Amino acid sequence: MKIKNIKKFLIIFSFISSVILLGKLVIIPKKTKFTLEEKNNCVNNHTSHKKHIITVFIHGTILPYPSYKVFKKALKNQKNQDKKSFYSKYLKNLRYELIYKLQPISDFGLLEINEDNTNGERNLLIAKLYKFLCKYVENDNNILFSFYTFGWDGRLDSKKREEWGNRLYKELIDKIEELKKKMPNIELIIHVLAHSHGGNVALNLSKSEEILKKGLVIDKLVLFGTPIQSETSGFINSDVFKYVYNIYSKSDPVQVVDIISTKDSFSKRRFSLNLSKLKQIEIEVGKKGPLHNELWFLKGKDNFLYRKKFGLNPFPVSIFTPLIVNFIDSNFSDTNNIELNIKKEGNDLKFIFHDFSYSFTNFENLKKQIPKKLV
Repeated sequence: MKIKNIKKFLIIFSFISSVILLGKLVIIPKKTKFTLEEKNNCVNNHTSHKKHIITVFIHGTILPYPSYKVFKKALKNQKNQDKKSFYSKYLKNLRYELIYKLQPISDFGLLEINEDNTNGERNLLIAKLYKFLCKYVENDNNILFSFYTFGWDGRLDSKKREEWGNRLYKELIDKIEELKKKMPNIELIIHVLAHSHGGNVALNLSKSEEILKKGLVIDKLVLFGTPIQSETSGFINSDVFKYVYNIYSKSDPVQVVDIISTKDSFSKRRFSLNLSKLKQIEIEVGKKGPLHNELWFLKGKDNFLYRKKFGLNPFPVSIFTPLIVNFIDSNFSDTNNIELNIKKEGNDLKFIFHDFSYSFTNFENLKKQIPKKLV
C-alpha cells in the first residue's frame, strides 16, 4: 500500500470520528391493506400506461470507517494485477457492508433495481415500499413506475463528484433514448432522490448539460441532507431541474461539517437563492430532528447511528417523499420555506405543515412488510 494512500486513510478516519461524536398530506380516505408485490412482478407490463415515472436513488459519500472484514477483502484483492488502489478497493467492498447496505445502493453506474443487483433484496424492498406510496398518492393505474440506483465511488472529493455527475448525465440520456424507442407514446418523467453528497453529484448534471446540450430535464430533484457548497449551489438555476426540494434537519451535523471537499469554510443547509421552483423544507420527527443517517437509511442491527426511539423506526424520511412532495405541490405552490413535523399518534403518522395536518393510517401495515433478515 502506498504511503500516500495510508495518509489519506488516516485523514478521513479522523474526519469520520469527529462527525460521529458530533453526533397537510394527500391521504387516501379509506384504510388500504398494504401488501408487497412478488419479485417476478418487478417488471411492469407497459402496454396500457400513458406515463412512465423513473425514480433514481443516489447514495452519499462512502466514508471508510474501519472494518476488519472489508480490510481483509481489499487486501486480498490488492494482490490482483490491476491499477486500482487499495483505497478504491476498500471503498468498493465497504458499500455492501454494515450501515451502507441499508440503503438503495448497487454497483457503479445507472442500474435498474431487480433481484439480480448486488444488495438486490434490500433495493427491491425499498423500491416496493416507495412504489406503494407513489400509487397511494397518484391513484392512477395508467402510470408505470421504474426504479434505479446510481452508484458512484463515494469519495469525499468535489472533482470526483463532478466526474460521476457527467457519467450520470450520459447514462440517463442513453436510458431515456432507449425507453423512448421502446415506448414512444408514453410520457417519460425523471425523479432523482439523492442523499448527502449524492445531491452534489446530481447537481453536476447542469454542468454536463452546458457542454453536451442533450436537453436533459429532471422533473423533481429531492435532496436529503445535501451539503450546500459554492461549487454546485448555483446549478439549481439550470433548466435541467424543473423543481428542487431541499429537505434538511437542524439536528444533522454531518450536512455542514465537510471542510475537506470544498473551498468554503463550511457547508450550508440551505440555498441562498430564492427561486419559485425551489422548496426548502426543515423537518422534525416529534420533538427530534432527524440525524443524517435517519434521512436515508433503514434501521438495522448494523446501523448504530439510527436511534431506536426515532419516530419513523425502521424507515428513513426519504421513504415518505411521495407524500411530502405531493402535498407541497398541491398546497404550497407560493411558499418556498416550509417547516414539516411528523408525529407518531397511536398506529398512525401525523404530518403537520404549518397550520395544516393530515394522518397517514398505513404506517403499522408498512412496518409489518419488512422482513427481519433484511434489517
